[in-house]
Amino acid sequence: MANLDILSQQKNSLVQKISDFDGYKNKILDAIKNQRFFFFENNEKIIFDCKTALIWANLNFFPYRNNSILYSSRNEYSDVRTLIQNTNDKNFGKLHQWRVPTSS
Repeated sequence: MANLDILSQQKNSLVQKISDFDGYKNKILDAIKNQRFFFFENNEKIIFDCKTALIWANLNFFPYRNNSILYSSRNEYSDVRTLIQNTNDKNFGKLHQWRVPTSS
């Protein structure tokens, strides 16, 4: 009888764990479904934007510094264009059609 009680408790415990797992699984799937950006496993230098269908450079790898100074709106446009051209020449992220984002 004691063995049956132990087995029943173990069964109830497993049923609860499966139920908890299903709840966590659904939360994870919802988070993935609502995620805006995805990283590529085989190309960590780029990020895919699901809402715009654009590929962006992952700034953890992109060479956006010039002598330890960050590029900003104050930099000359020609400096930024040179950066983009050099990035394209080097096939950054295995891509060669990088461009400066615009508002249009």
